[in-house]
Amino acid sequence: MKVSQKEKEYQEKFAEIMIDEYQDSNEVQELLLQIISGEDDGNNNRFMVGDIKQSIYRFRNAEPELFIENIESYASSKDGFSCVMRLNNNFRSHKNVLESVNLI
Repeated sequence: MKVSQKEKEYQEKFAEIMIDEYQDSNEVQELLLQIISGEDDGNNNRFMVGDIKQSIYRFRNAEPELFIENIESYASSKDGFSCVMRLNNNFRSHKNVLESVNLI
C-alpha cells in the first residue's frame, strides 16, 4: 500500500503503538493501526492487550475475530519479532467463580 506523506509523519512520530481492549476493535481501527504502525513496511511495533471473553461491543461493530486472527498469526510467526504472551493468572476472582463463569 502506498503511504501518504501525512501517514509517514505519523509512522515516524510513534516508535510503538500500544492498544488496550483490542478484542473490541473493528476493521476501520485495524486499518488505522496498520497504517500508523507502518506494518506494511515491515515494522513490528504494535503491542496489543485484550481478553476475548470481555468483548462486549458488537453493537459498536467490534470484531473479536480480528483479535483471534492476530493471536493465531503471531503465535505461528517465525519472524523473531511477533509473539503471544498469555497472562492466565487471575488475581481478582476466586477459582470457583471463574470456573462457574467459564462454564457459561
